[in-house]
Amino acid sequence: MRVISNKSSGKMSLALARALFLRGAEVILIYGSISEALPYYLSEAIQTLSVNQMHETVLSHAMDCNWIIKCAAVSDYKPAAYSESKIKKGE
Repeated sequence: MRVISNKSSGKMSLALARALFLRGAEVILIYGSISEALPYYLSEAIQTLSVNQMHETVLSHAMDCNWIIKCAAVSDYKPAAYSESKIKKGE
């Protein structure tokens, strides 16, 4: 396996955020990557760079929220060892 990826556009997150905003919610968006510009109506937008950082950020905000809606395309696989270079066949 050469690449592990779970790319997402973030469009579902933004659609949910908009729907909640239109219903009067204060929306905090915790995200990894989004292909579109962040909308003006977010109370807060927090970008995370890793699965662990996203997890910790969600937990740190959880007690202050009435609702949490999670729709991120978070990877559920982590390799046992990371390599900066190509791993030769048989290794």
